[in-house]
Amino acid sequence: MERTNSGAVCLLPGATRPGDPLALFRGGRVPCVIRERGRSWQLIGESYVHSIMTGQAWSSSRCEDFRIV
Repeated sequence: MERTNSGAVCLLPGATRPGDPLALFRGGRVPCVIRERGRSWQLIGESYVHSIMTGQAWSSSRCEDFRIV
């Protein structure tokens, strides 16, 4: 069990490294850990983050397009 920078309790994939960001994907059911790979991103895996599992952190104004490899 880990904590986010804001202090939320979370369960993360074993391959997660310090500094890997969490992402919420439009239409997704869970937050995901991603890792920057040059100009693209790698999907590390799904996570559980207490307090954002039912859409509390979703904001369409913060959405942006990016490439996952």
